Amino acid sequence: MEIARTGNDIVAKHLTNALAGEVLSVIGIHNARVVRALPTELPKVEVRQEFTDIMLELADGRLLHLEFQTTREPNLYRFGAYDWAIALSGTSGRSERWCCIRAT
Repeated sequence: MEIARTGNDIVAKHLTNALAGEVLSVIGIHNARVVRALPTELPKVEVRQEFTDIMLELADGRLLHLEFQTTREPNLYRFGAYDWAIALSGTSGRSERWCCIRAT
C-alpha cells in the first residue's frame, strides 16, 4: 500500500506530538533532550495586485472594461475575475460591460 507523502507527514506530526520525548531516539539521536514539540504550520500571507488594461466610466454611469490581447488564451476567466473583483470592491455600483480586443 502506498501512502501519499502528506499522509506520512501527518502521521509523523501526530506521533511527534504524542511522544515528543521519544521522537529523536527513534531516528538514532540520543544526546538531545526534547522539551516539547512545536507547531509546524508556517503562516503565509500573500498580497497580489491585478491590473486591468483600461477601465472607463461612461456618461450613463456604466463601467467599460477593455482588455487588449496579443496572445490567444484558451479561456477568458482572468477577465471575469477582474470584473468580479471590481464588483466586490464597491467601485461598481452600476452595470458593467467588458470587451476583449485581440491584436493580430
